[in-house]
Amino acid sequence: MNYYKFYIFILLLFFSKLGNTQSIQFTQKEKAWIENHPVIDFGYEPNWEPYEIYEDGEYSGIVGDYVKIIEEKTGIDMRPIPNLTWDKTMKGLMNGTIKVAPSCAITPNRKEEFLFTDIYIKDPIVIASKSKGPYIGNIRDLEGKTIALSKSYYTIELISNQFPEINIIEKNNIKECLDAVSAGEVDAFIGNLHVITYYMNHKGFYDIKIVSPTPFKNTGVALVVNPEWKDFIGIVQKVFDNVEQGERHQIRKKWIGNEYNTSFFSERFIIWTVIIAVGLIVCFIILYYWNKVLRQIIKRKKTSEQQLKESLITLKKQDEEKKVLLQEIHHRVKNNLQVVSSMIRLQANVNKDPNAVKTLNEAVDRVKTIALIHDKIYKSTEINIIELNEYVDSLYQDIELQFKFGKEIKLSIEGEDIKVSVDTIVPLALILNELFTNSLKYAFENQENPEIKIEFKTLDKHHLEMVYFDNGKWLENAESDFFGTSLIEIFTEQLEGDLKLHKAETGTEYKFIFKTIKFESDSKTSDKD
Repeated sequence: MNYYKFYIFILLLFFSKLGNTQSIQFTQKEKAWIENHPVIDFGYEPNWEPYEIYEDGEYSGIVGDYVKIIEEKTGIDMRPIPNLTWDKTMKGLMNGTIKVAPSCAITPNRKEEFLFTDIYIKDPIVIASKSKGPYIGNIRDLEGKTIALSKSYYTIELISNQFPEINIIEKNNIKECLDAVSAGEVDAFIGNLHVITYYMNHKGFYDIKIVSPTPFKNTGVALVVNPEWKDFIGIVQKVFDNVEQGERHQIRKKWIGNEYNTSFFSERFIIWTVIIAVGLIVCFIILYYWNKVLRQIIKRKKTSEQQLKESLITLKKQDEEKKVLLQEIHHRVKNNLQVVSSMIRLQANVNKDPNAVKTLNEAVDRVKTIALIHDKIYKSTEINIIELNEYVDSLYQDIELQFKFGKEIKLSIEGEDIKVSVDTIVPLALILNELFTNSLKYAFENQENPEIKIEFKTLDKHHLEMVYFDNGKWLENAESDFFGTSLIEIFTEQLEGDLKLHKAETGTEYKFIFKTIKFESDSKTSDKD
């Protein structure tokens, strides 16, 4: 019974197809026209996907399938003219160089110029804008705004006539229109629903969205011819009338049914499946090899850990010995500096010459400065690095205690948080010792609000700028031998520095630029070397 039904179905299908192929009855005049026009060159819009697509000399799309039906039913060879745009197609139809275009919307102006078949493809016209753009509820919301439309598209005529307050910018093709929307150059694009959707899903316009329908009705396309070819209109109309609804549906389904590009995702799924599978295989191979090697690594690791423990015990013991040794060295250096300081002070006490006593006391101060440097180095967390601002403040506090000064002196240290090496801090500290001592001795006798300002600033990798200022009114000391000034110049030269001295009513400023400063990074590099 089932076989019987199957055979009946096959016979009905055969006779149905046979009837369809024979159902078109062309008149003798139409047959003669077909015979006289075996080849027809036609115009088109090359970038109106999925309706018209022209790539590498091949014409395809929904309209392309209807063109193939025309070829099958008439025997005419339909050939797309190479390298066209829609603007060129419309101009060719106007001047008669192009006789036919299989896809053209009907407008009042065009009906006066050309002949059309009935509309054989109908689709809604919609508004598209940027995803994060302002709200557009209907076409009236675009009044006073700007939209992009392709040159010679019928939507230009529709919108210009019905909505003249909407500004229109003409672009060469749909892609340029959507690029303008995406870039914010225009507010929206108005066009065919499926064309816009195709560009969104297949051309990378993910930031475009369809926001509203339009009030335009009977929006569809028909085949258009130059009036000289009116016989061809009747021929094509018979072909289109002969296309069954099921076949029309299959054509649309072929190009539009898969609107969201599932084939693309299927291909990506297959590719990613293969990649993941290969990756898993490689991972299994690596894991197998690693498992084989792991035991040897663990064995070697245990041996290394044991050796490391023994080394750590040895290093800890050596570190403790070094700490004891360092404490002993520090204690001896500190004691020796105290001995030197005491001997000089003792000599000063027994000396009768005031100038000699003064010189010896200054020598004691300089020894104390060196002792402070050593003490800071010993107490520093990094033995080769000294924090400059903190050290200078400590140096000043220590020097100030040696002077019985009735007024409070304000010290301000400004600038960057700079760390320098031990090689740098010794001459720098001795320079500051002389400056502090001179200010405290000679500058603030007649100053109500004494103040010392120091500013540090790194100029580049090895250059340091130091500005020392006090607001004192200096007293000239005729008995001074300028030994302190000579020391400042000597230590400045040691750091390859330049010194500028500026005296004014407001105070005295020393500006140093040292060229061979070793900063923290230089010290660490030196340690590594």
